[in-house]
Parts: sequence; C-alpha cells; structure tokens
Amino acid sequence: MHKDTPVKLIQIYFMLKSLFIVLGILLFWFNIPHLSILNFLFEDMSLYNFSIIIPIVLLIGYIYCFYGLRDRSNLARIISIVLCFITFFVFPIGTIISSLIIVYLVFFEKDTFADIKKQNMPYRVTGAGLSVIGIVGLLFLTGAVATVSDNLGLYNVGTLSTMDFDSDSSGNVDVIIWMGGVGSQAVSVQNVVTQDIINLGGTVSGQTYLVANTLIASVDVDDIATIQSNPNVISVIPDEKIVNIYNFDKDVTFLLDNSYSLINVDGLWDNNVTGIGVTVAVVDTGINGNIPALQRNGVSVVVDSFELYGGYTHWHGTACSSCIASQDSIYKGIAPSVDLLDIGVFDSDGGAYTSDIIQGWDWVVNWKNSNDRFVICSNSFGAAPYSDNGLLASAANNMVERYNIPMVVAAGNLNNPYSGSINTPGNAEHVLTVGAVDDNLELASFSCLGPGAYFDHKPDVVALGDPVHMFDDEGNKIVASGTSFSTPITAGAMALLAQNHLSYDAEQFNIAFRRSATDLGPDGFDYGYGYGLINVEKADEMISEGIPINMYNYVFGGFTFIGIGLVSYPDWRKKR
Repeated sequence: MHKDTPVKLIQIYFMLKSLFIVLGILLFWFNIPHLSILNFLFEDMSLYNFSIIIPIVLLIGYIYCFYGLRDRSNLARIISIVLCFITFFVFPIGTIISSLIIVYLVFFEKDTFADIKKQNMPYRVTGAGLSVIGIVGLLFLTGAVATVSDNLGLYNVGTLSTMDFDSDSSGNVDVIIWMGGVGSQAVSVQNVVTQDIINLGGTVSGQTYLVANTLIASVDVDDIATIQSNPNVISVIPDEKIVNIYNFDKDVTFLLDNSYSLINVDGLWDNNVTGIGVTVAVVDTGINGNIPALQRNGVSVVVDSFELYGGYTHWHGTACSSCIASQDSIYKGIAPSVDLLDIGVFDSDGGAYTSDIIQGWDWVVNWKNSNDRFVICSNSFGAAPYSDNGLLASAANNMVERYNIPMVVAAGNLNNPYSGSINTPGNAEHVLTVGAVDDNLELASFSCLGPGAYFDHKPDVVALGDPVHMFDDEGNKIVASGTSFSTPITAGAMALLAQNHLSYDAEQFNIAFRRSATDLGPDGFDYGYGYGLINVEKADEMISEGIPINMYNYVFGGFTFIGIGLVSYPDWRKKR
C-alpha cells in the first residue's frame, strides 16, 4: 500500500461526513429522521437538537481537515484526531472507524508529532487533556453519550429471562423489548429484532423510537430467552400495568393520588406572567376540557390530545390539569394562560401499562417537534423503583437531555414511606422530582423518601399539597391530598418561569427550582424535603438575573478550543 493511501482514505471519509452533515442539517430542518446505521456519518441527532450550530461547526472542521490533510498540515491532523474522538461515541461503526483513524494519525503518520521537542511537550499534553475534557463534557451535555449508556444497558438493573415471568405462564405473553439507542438510529435495530420476533411466531403491535427504543410485542414465553440473547436487546420486560387508580394495594404498584395547594404567585400574575406561550403535557387519565374551569374565553385550554383509550377515564387527569390551568376565579390554576396537551394513557380499569407511558412520551416529542413550542411534561404517576428494569427512568432522562422537555414527576405515595421508596420515573437523574408537604409545611405522611434508585439526590423539591381544592371531570370542586397534585403545581410554576425564558434548557429550570427552594427540615438537602419548598418568585428572580445560566457548555467549549490552541501553539511559534 502506498504511504499516502491511508491519508487519502481519511480524506474521502471526511468528505463523505461533510456531505452527510449538510444532508443531516436539511433533514433536521424538515424534521425527517436519518437512518441510524449512518449515524457515524450524520453525527448523533442529539447534537442537532442541542444546537444547530454544533453540526455547522463540525462541518467546517471536516472541510478544513479534508484540505489540510491534502496539504500535509500538522494542525489539520491534530484537529482530525479531535473530530474523530467525537465520533468515537457513535457505537459501534463510529467507534471502529474513529479508533482506526486516531491510531494511524498518532502512531503511523510520523509527521503528526515529528516536531515535538521536549520543551513543547507541556503544551501538547495540557492541550490534549483540556480538549478531551471539553469534548467529553459537551457530549454529556448534549446527551450524545446517552447512546452509549443505552447500548450498554447502564440503567438495566438486571436482564430479565423467563424466570422473571409468572412460572405458570405458557403460550404468548405481552412484553416490551428494550433495545439500545434512540432517535433515528433505533429504526434499523427495530427492523432486525422485528424479523426475529416474526420468525419465532410472535407479533409486534407497536414501537417507540424517540424516548426509548422499544418494541411492544406478544411472544411465546419459551422464546423470551432467545430474544434476550440478541445483542441488540437490553432487556425483555413484562408489559404490565404500573399504576392502577382503583386498586393500589398490589405489590409492585403505587398510586400517586392527589396533592395540590395554591401557591402565592400574585406578583408574577401582576406582571402578566401567567404561562403565555408555554404548553404543558399532562400524562394521566385524560382531561375533560369541556368543564367550565378549563374553558378560556369559551374555548378549551386543551389544544391537542393523544388518547389510547378513547377519552378521559377518571377524574385524576382533569384534577391535575385544573391545578395547572384552571380558569376559575377562586381556584385558579398556577399558570392559567398555558395550553394543555391531553395524554390519556390510562384504560377504563384505571390502569396504565409501561408501554402506554412510553408511547405517550413519544407522542409528546413528536408534537413538540412538529409545532415548535416549548413543552413541559407533568407526570403524576409512578411504579415501584425496580419494576421496569430502568426503562422509564432512561426514557424520562432522554426527554430532558435529547429533546429539552422538562419532566416534572411525582415522588410517589405510600401509607408508610421508607428510605429509597421514590417511585420510577421519579428516581431518574434529570427529572424534577416533587414530594408533598401539608399546610404546616411538614412533610406529608405519604410522601416517598429518597434516595432514588438511579440518582441519589431525590426528591428535588416539595410543594404544598395536603389538602387540595380542585375540579374533577364533571366540573365539581373536590378536596384531596397526595403527591400527584404537588407535581402539576410545580409544572405550572415552571411554566411561569419559562414564559420569558423560552430559550433556556430543561436543566436550567431544574437548577433554578433547586437553588431557590425554601429549606425545610434538616439544613440543606435531605431525603424528605429535597432542597425544600418551591419558591416561585425567588426562582423567577434568579432565572431573570441570568442565574443559573448553564455555563457548562461554555466552559467545556472553552476547554476544547483552548486545548486545540495549546496543542497547535508550537506550530504557530515555529512558523513565526
């Protein structure tokens, strides 16, 4: 092989990446997912979601390296290594290709570091270290690294087998097949596994690919181990009802039923901060948007709906919605100007399957992408911490990290809360988990305690919620208590903050609520009150003053550029 052949192959690869990134930008602009099998060329979709500037910068970098390698530029070779390190996290093809290029440029392309002298080594080492820290940090911020964690099953508590199903089970059972990767890359993986299911005599009734890569299927219980052995499969999970509104005494289900208390937000309302331009998705039992309390100027505040079971099935969802957007002059919602999305995922028996929740979240992501609105997701439900092998927690984190949808989630209710009882998905790291306090600001007796199964610092905050005045699905005023309603209160409060800060990301709102909370109980964070009672006015002041601006993206971006500068400084100095 001619000595220039590897460099020419790298150039071809970089040119292909440049062309595909241009195509990827166009696809992103028109909301068309690209094939995951080509993710190593397009780059991870989460980079596009985080900021369209990122793929544009990468495009410029690949074009520069294409011409720079042709001219044997040492700086181009160094930048090539940096760019390949980004693609390294696109498992598995990107990992293989980028590893080969990095190894060649570092160890076989002798000119790359031929001019390194002893006095230049500190610049090279320091610069390389800063670049690596910066790139890894940016990838974590964008959620791109989540692809690797999905593929490796880092949220997986332990893979399931036929032993985890009812020992009396025979014939077909309903399951969720959870696979690695989300977004467009999930499609090709699903095609492979679907064919395997069909070959085994099973059927596929549904799928999700945005918040979690899942197939909803019916398979013979004896074939589960075979499906589990597929390297694309993280876990095969029984598709069970995780919440049952009418019967919550089952071993693995906990009803999150009822908590609400009106928070004093008069100061924000006086300044016309009422949630204008913000949409809140209520994932629950459905909403009766025709009751007077949910009519704004004669029109329902519910602007769209996803109803798996044909409309509202219980008062719970309507009551949650009234906490957020009630138009009643006395029992007014926290954010009366928001629009609501009705995500009805509970059946007529009052139950929601794990697959129902995932499908509801997937719909919310699609709606946001299609309507270009800022969406907050309120989730007043939960299941036992380990009941789904971490699927809901992983999907909830993807909602926040990949699609910038703040997830406000109930901590859960138990008659006798115990340490570590935070329900899933409230135990996910990137959601805002809400407990409940009573009128005396004492922790409600039912509010579940931390730590979380997947993240230690849970719950995040508490809201007043014992007792609560609200409206049921017939428009009647009712009173009840529980964490279900401290959750939409907090979602409504977040909508107030979002009105004037639509460009902020979901994590920034979480940080604002944690930092501004009024400390209750033991000093500082604790597993009952979290960081304390939500303080809407203080959170608004904090976020309006630019605190907390998420500075990590600037910090890590700065590390990357400073690192490249230090690595290439000897080259600049040599030319001078």
